[in-house]
Amino acid sequence: MAKQKFGKWEFTDEEIQEQLDESARLGKSESEPQATSIRYINNAEKISLEFADGFSLAFPTSKIKELRNAPASEIRKGTLTEDGDAIHWDNLDAHYTVVGLLFGRFGTKEWMRELAKIGGSKTSPAKAKAARLNGQKGGRPARVS
Repeated sequence: MAKQKFGKWEFTDEEIQEQLDESARLGKSESEPQATSIRYINNAEKISLEFADGFSLAFPTSKIKELRNAPASEIRKGTLTEDGDAIHWDNLDAHYTVVGLLFGRFGTKEWMRELAKIGGSKTSPAKAKAARLNGQKGGRPARVS
């Protein structure tokens, strides 16, 4: 039991370890999403995460830089951490938190910029029509600093 000595508290190493363990246990907020299973959906080329509350999250493997060209046999080797707060593909050196994936963070800032560039370069009839209409109005407005 901790003792006060000369106005200061003294703890044994065992007491400190107990407090650290309890703190770590309490620090695991139940509101943090923790996946209970991971599955690779081969025909859709997606990863699906399932949660205890019935929520599920699926995302295309092409969004993850390390998975985009990996064979299905390697992608299937993805594992959840014991706490369900991260996914690891040790064979592909890919490590992602569940919270990050929920927020749409599929990698480094550079990779996210690359994904945005790819998305921005996609064309569709609707995008072409909008560009034509915008051009008739004089084009994109000048940037005001």
